[in-house]
Parts: sequence; structure tokens; C-alpha cells
Amino acid sequence: MTNFEYFNAKIKFYIFSTLTNAEVLEFPIDQKARVREVFEKVCNAISVRETWFFGLAADFGNSDIIWLKSDKELRHELKGKISKEKPDEIINIRFMVKVK
Repeated sequence: MTNFEYFNAKIKFYIFSTLTNAEVLEFPIDQKARVREVFEKVCNAISVRETWFFGLAADFGNSDIIWLKSDKELRHELKGKISKEKPDEIINIRFMVKVK
């Protein structure tokens, strides 16, 4: 499983991907990036071809995982979860297998 960290660093958003072999990939993304754009960047970086088996989910640590909708902006999907008191807080975004 691949873990991602998402945070706001003075207007720019960054995605950090930690792969199973401890390699870390960094993706700068636009503030208004859609979940689909982030998903495609990650899939391209780790060479995933069968993308329909996977998705992105936000993990808030207390066994609260929310699947992200690909047609929405990432910031809107995480709107209620980003605290104004801690704007540089890290949110884990997971690249996960979809199971029916």
C-alpha cells in the first residue's frame, strides 16, 4: 500500500508518496486540483496501468477513511477535515485497492 501526505505550504499543495520500498516521491499540485488529476499523477509515477482497480482515500487516523470522489476538487473533498488552527497539518491520502 502507498501512503500519501497532503498539506498546504503557503498556497502550494504538495503530495508526498511513500512507496513500499521506502522511496518518497513528491508532487507539487495546484490548489484547485481535482482528485482525478492527483490520482493520474500518482499512477504515472508508480507505473500503474490498470487504474480502475484503485482509488484515493483520506485517512484521518482514528479508523476514519473517506473515499475521495474523482470529479471533485481535492480541497473540497477535505474541506471539513482541514483545521484553520493548523493550516500546515498533514492529512494522509492513501492509494488503495477498491473492493466491492
